[in-house]
Amino acid sequence: MTDKLNKTFKLHAVKAARLDKEEKQSNKAYFYTTMASVKYNAKEKLSVVYEDHVYTGGAHGMDATTSYNYDLRTGEELKLSEYVKDDIQMEKVERSISNSLLAMYNAGVSIFEENIYDFQLDQTSEFFLYDKGIVIRFYPYEVAPYAKGFVDIKVPYTKFNQ
Repeated sequence: MTDKLNKTFKLHAVKAARLDKEEKQSNKAYFYTTMASVKYNAKEKLSVVYEDHVYTGGAHGMDATTSYNYDLRTGEELKLSEYVKDDIQMEKVERSISNSLLAMYNAGVSIFEENIYDFQLDQTSEFFLYDKGIVIRFYPYEVAPYAKGFVDIKVPYTKFNQ
């Protein structure tokens, strides 16, 4: 199982290195970087998040993220649908996210007011685990300005598993 996980992580890093080489061949000022971080490693679950950044000119680069969530007992990748099982739970997750975004907005954090209740969330959305639930990750510009970066919203299991 360790070999399987390491192969997945290595593939991501090798792809990033290849893309960086291609960008630099196109223009010396261009680049592609990736950075991995372990977000959760407990209770036989693992969440590793890669943040990729590509710069090809302009005011700023573009960011992407890929979350790898695994059950360490089986080696199987965990999908959001294993945590948020139906439409009722998805509605509860959406409500929790909206409440968090509203609290951030009211506290003066740069959140787009129009996206507090209107954001994209489905079973393919990026997420990772934390000790009390899941974290939904929004890309720059989805719910906040680019300068805010990725916006991570914690949703405790208690908010949608009742």
